[in-house]
Amino acid sequence: MSCPITDTAILDKYQEVMDTNLRSIVYLTHLSVEHLEKTKGNIINMSSVAGLKPQLEARYSERGGKYPVGRVGESIDIANAILFLASDEASFVTGINFASDGGVLHAPY
Repeated sequence: MSCPITDTAILDKYQEVMDTNLRSIVYLTHLSVEHLEKTKGNIINMSSVAGLKPQLEARYSERGGKYPVGRVGESIDIANAILFLASDEASFVTGINFASDGGVLHAPY
């Protein structure tokens, strides 16, 4: 959302973004609690790493589109990360930012 602080509708726009990006996750989590407690399930919320590093796109372009691991990620890379987080092997993992980004967030560029 690009909105100057002087915009008369700023609070409405802010509320719309918060309802979409935050309230929806809180509400769905609330609805899931009973089922998750019964099944020992878990919740995995996903987003783009671009939110963690706002200048990611510009830096990616500067490097000629090369990732530190030498390739662009594929859907299976994300699927494998989710499978791990949902597995018993990750039972001690909680409340983290788990980046499956091919090393982009910590690349020295």
